[in-house]
Amino acid sequence: KRAIPPANRLTMQRLIHDRLQLALKWCLLNISSSRNSARKEPLMTTLFVNACAREESRTLSLCRDYLEGNPAVEEVRLFERNLVPFDWKMVEERVALIEKADWGDSMFDLAKQFAAADEIVIGAPYWDLSFPAVLKVYIEHVTVNGIVFHYTEEGRPEGLCKAKRLVYITTSGGPCSFANYGFEYLQGIAHMFGIPETHF
Repeated sequence: KRAIPPANRLTMQRLIHDRLQLALKWCLLNISSSRNSARKEPLMTTLFVNACAREESRTLSLCRDYLEGNPAVEEVRLFERNLVPFDWKMVEERVALIEKADWGDSMFDLAKQFAAADEIVIGAPYWDLSFPAVLKVYIEHVTVNGIVFHYTEEGRPEGLCKAKRLVYITTSGGPCSFANYGFEYLQGIAHMFGIPETHF
């Protein structure tokens, strides 16, 4: 086996060093380019509808686990919003604004937020075969003709929401699959709003 002369060995080491340097620069450029491309892409937003009454809620704990690592979560804490059910006066006011297409009123803020989200996550404990009443009140505020859905010429509701998925997270003190009316209701709402996937 022939020995490599010191001069040739030094030349080869320099060549290897130069190639490694070039490879490293190429890798760094690719990483930088990937990061810049990622920055240009808009983040997928997740709307978290928190219908849990307690911070120690098992349902809320599962929701936090599901959302962990997601950098674009918008949370609506229903028990802190003091939303009231619609009475006839509120209904008339909303209908008048809808007929004028006056979407700037704060009455429509929740509906616009819901319609714009890429994913909807709803966390609610299993109460009385469904969920806390505050979640139903929230759905009343969100269900706005012209924002989350509209009626076709045939009079059928057609969804306008951006989200492709609605995830419903709940816990109970015992079996609930035999009568989980909360999930069944939200499945119907998702279909009406144009959200193709619902998960429980």
